Amino acid sequence: MTQERDNRRWRRVVNVLLSEAEQVGNDRTRAEKLLEVGQIWHVQLDEPDRAGPYFIEAAGLDPEVARQAADVLMELVQTYPSQVAESALLEILENSGRSGELVQTLRQLAGGASKLDVAVAYYLRAAHFAIEAAEDSTAAKGVLIAAHRRADGRHNAAILEQTARHLEVWPSDEAIAALRAMLLVEVGRGREAVEVLLSTSAHSVDPPVKAKLRLRAAALSLDVMGQPADAINSLRDALAIDPGIASQAREVLNSIPESWRITPAIVEDLTDAFDAMASDR
Repeated sequence: MTQERDNRRWRRVVNVLLSEAEQVGNDRTRAEKLLEVGQIWHVQLDEPDRAGPYFIEAAGLDPEVARQAADVLMELVQTYPSQVAESALLEILENSGRSGELVQTLRQLAGGASKLDVAVAYYLRAAHFAIEAAEDSTAAKGVLIAAHRRADGRHNAAILEQTARHLEVWPSDEAIAALRAMLLVEVGRGREAVEVLLSTSAHSVDPPVKAKLRLRAAALSLDVMGQPADAINSLRDALAIDPGIASQAREVLNSIPESWRITPAIVEDLTDAFDAMASDR
């Protein structure tokens, strides 16, 4: 009975605060009253789903109140499974331009999501904001890799879309190029996979990375595309960039006779040529 009385009292307080908020002309004061309403629904009345809309409205009126609302909601979503509160928090962070916190929050929500589709959606949304708003290549890379680890084949198209955008903004990102190439192979687009690796190699300013990407392109040309001539060209380019990969290049080259029945003598001549190139550097 006492709890019921208390609840009625707090609901009356809510009505008073809402009435006052309607009458004040100052945005800051109105925002503070709406924030207080949200906090009452969350704490005293223990109905956090009712709090979300008031936090959003308050945040839209005043930046400082928006910060306070986001802090309250951040704590709420970590302790209470409320989709309404999560949505309110994300909306406030996005509208207030707190892109870095938005990306971090989405990643946390993804990590805690029990449903696969929900988790992947959060990761991909985080990638979108990391690329388009926060302009944070490290964060974008991290959430894309995390999305792939959690995802299954149904999510390949969505991840491919974000990796494509990532490479438009950061065309020399080796890790995302490798991830995109792998996914392209999985969906039967091997030629595009090779092109991605070669393009990223061309944009990279790090010789070992440039060479490694061309080495991967050579392996795909052989194993996926069945194009030993393209593979040999990529291997030659890789060795010209970084002679230190000669042994790895020979491993790829030596797989050609067994896989594609190229005359062993040709492979031997090419291997000798690689060795000569390496020794000249």
